[in-house]
Amino acid sequence: MDFEKKSKKGACGKLSEDSTLARSDHAAGGSRGSLPAPSRARVARAVPRPCATADALRTKTCCPAWPGDGSECGARSGRGFCQDVTVSDLPNGPQFPHSDVDDRERWPLAFYNRTCRCAGNFMGYNCGECKFGYYGPGCAERRESVRRNIFQLSAADRQRFISYLNLAKSTISADYVIATGTRAQMNDTGAPMFADVSVYDLFVWMHYYVSRDALLGSGAGVWADVDFAHEAAAFLPWHRVFLLSWEREIRKLTGDLNFTIPYWDWRDARDCQVICTHPEVYNTREVLCDGLPEGPLLRNPGNHDPSRVNRLPSNEDVEFVLSLTQYESDTLDRRANMSFRNVLEETWTTSSPRKSWDTNTATYWIQEFIAPYWEHVKQIWPWLLGAAVLGALVAALVAAVIRGFVVTTRRRRNRKNGYGEKQPLLNSSEEEDTASYQTTL
Repeated sequence: MDFEKKSKKGACGKLSEDSTLARSDHAAGGSRGSLPAPSRARVARAVPRPCATADALRTKTCCPAWPGDGSECGARSGRGFCQDVTVSDLPNGPQFPHSDVDDRERWPLAFYNRTCRCAGNFMGYNCGECKFGYYGPGCAERRESVRRNIFQLSAADRQRFISYLNLAKSTISADYVIATGTRAQMNDTGAPMFADVSVYDLFVWMHYYVSRDALLGSGAGVWADVDFAHEAAAFLPWHRVFLLSWEREIRKLTGDLNFTIPYWDWRDARDCQVICTHPEVYNTREVLCDGLPEGPLLRNPGNHDPSRVNRLPSNEDVEFVLSLTQYESDTLDRRANMSFRNVLEETWTTSSPRKSWDTNTATYWIQEFIAPYWEHVKQIWPWLLGAAVLGALVAALVAAVIRGFVVTTRRRRNRKNGYGEKQPLLNSSEEEDTASYQTTL
């Protein structure tokens, strides 16, 4: 569990604080239309550097030694052990009518079928780290993280944040590399295809990789209607773990164990000064946003699709989202109606919304203001489940009464007139508990 305190306020409103308990064991990813497997779905992420070898790919084993005792997964110290990977065998959603063509399916089996399973509060590719929210040699001590509104940071704190981003952009990741080819392409070349990447760009790549179109292979082109982290039930938990992982890498890089990602509360901020709103300018100059005020918030930024969302949400919009009682609904994708996840999911904040390269800009990290809403849905979920069960029982009782009344009325009517439909479009069988229908056209 990750104990987190987030200071809350409207961007120019009165500051208040409340503590939230946020749990984030694993991310849940899936193609559009598929439900995440609770607690066991894996994050499609970059490859640990020790596993980017021909031997590791040949044996499909990624169980690096923990430096603390030199054993695989820190087994001698009881931190974890190497075991076969278990993944869900649930089918893909109907929006992705393919199987075994994409490396992200049943991740990470395309690359590895044996990885470290960590015990207790340990985690990481070699069980060398602590679960989010814990620290210490034995990962037994709790840590509380305070995430602050970007508008409440001092000039020094704001500059420190930008400096950390610059450092991450210019420092090669010591732990991870990125794949530059598919598993099939690596088999064809007979060699691993990986490349170094900066700490910052590591997470840009991860966001791209999980969101990219599916490469069907053998000249079959691509399948565009798939996204393993957006427009489906996985959106909130995947991004939760994604941001926690990014926060951890910045802490490791800088040695600042108290670092947290500041957030931008974009509700009702028409009169407030904003920062980092011109990513195309920063990219052209090949620099990062310097954090200086850039004028009031414009509620239609960027080049997004105004037919879907024509402005940033107001406080009233947020309250409406929180009033929704279903986390997800059919069709489990961007067409889902009255879905908490679908309404909450943003499509407007950066200049390249709903693109896999959003994470190139500094704006992305501060605008992912989802933690309190994710916490909200976890708090109401037990109540919703109980209400759903009670509602189902009441509905079944009412349906039984109505059905009995309809059947009695129909029999009386048939006896009274003696005539039925000569060619009904639907025939029902009263011999079965549930009616079966077939057309007679």
